[in-house]
Amino acid sequence: MTFSLLRRTYVHALLLVAIASTGLAQVSAARYDDSTKVFRLDGGDVTYAFGVNERGELQPVYWGARLQPGDHFPATMAVKGRTTFEHTNSESPQEYAGWGGGVQWEPALKVTFADGNRDLVLHYIAHTTTKDGIDIKTLGLSNSQLAALGVIKSEHVVSTINELGGGKALDMLAKRTVAAASALCLITMPAYNPENFFNGGRAMERLWLGATNLHIAVHPLISPLYIFPRVVYGNGAGLTDQNIAELKELIKKFAAITGMRDSRAGVFLAKVAIADEPALKSLRLPVEQVLVT
Repeated sequence: MTFSLLRRTYVHALLLVAIASTGLAQVSAARYDDSTKVFRLDGGDVTYAFGVNERGELQPVYWGARLQPGDHFPATMAVKGRTTFEHTNSESPQEYAGWGGGVQWEPALKVTFADGNRDLVLHYIAHTTTKDGIDIKTLGLSNSQLAALGVIKSEHVVSTINELGGGKALDMLAKRTVAAASALCLITMPAYNPENFFNGGRAMERLWLGATNLHIAVHPLISPLYIFPRVVYGNGAGLTDQNIAELKELIKKFAAITGMRDSRAGVFLAKVAIADEPALKSLRLPVEQVLVT
C-alpha cells in the first residue's frame, strides 16, 4: 500500500513538473547543422543563430524569440555589394569581425603583424563538440516513452496540455517507470542547507557505486524533490495558483508515506532494480575538470 501511494504521488508530481516548466527557464541547447553549416543557440525564450557563408566567414543569421526545435535555417550566403565600386565584403555582417578585408563593421579584433601590416581577415576553419552528460539513449526508454519526452520538451505543447487539463498519457509513462522498480530509495538530510546537500550528494554517490558493484540499477526519480522546495522555500516562484495548491497536497501525502518532516531535506529519490548491463554508457568529463578540492 505504501509503495502504491508513493508511486501515485510521484506520478502526479512528475506531471506537475512538466506543466509548471512553462513558467520557468527553458532548457538551453547548442546545435550545429552540418548540411547548412549553421550554429544555433537556444536559451530561455531566445534563439541565436550564425552560419558559415560561402567565403568561410561567420555571419549572424537570427536573433529573436525562441524558435521551435523543428525550425531550420538555410545555408548562410554573403551579402553582395549594392554598387560596382563597393568591396564585396562590405555588406556582409560579421559574427566576429577583424579589422581588414574591406569590412566596414565595427571590428571585434585588431592586430598589428611583425611587418606592420594591420589587415586582418578571419575565416572559419573547424570546431569541436565537447561530449558529456547523459545521452537519452542510456535511459533504455521505449519508442513511445521517447515520443512522450519529445512532446513535453516543447513549452507551447505543454502549455496547451495544461489549458486542456490533459496529460493522462504522461501519467501512464511515469506509472510504467515506477511499476518496474524492485524498490524505491529516498535519501534525506537533517536540514535544507548547502552543507547538507553536499553531504547528501556524497551519500548518493556511495549508494550508486555500491549498487553498481552489486549489479543493481539505479534510476533517479527526483522530480518531486526538485519541485516541492519551490513551494516550501521559494514561495511557488514560476508556478500557478493551481499548481501550488496541487503540490501542497502532494507534499502532505509524500511526507505521510515517507515520514519526511518539514525540517528535513530530500536529496535523492530513485528506483532500484535488477537490470542488464546498459548498452550505452554516459559520457563524463575528466575528474580534474569537475572535482573541486
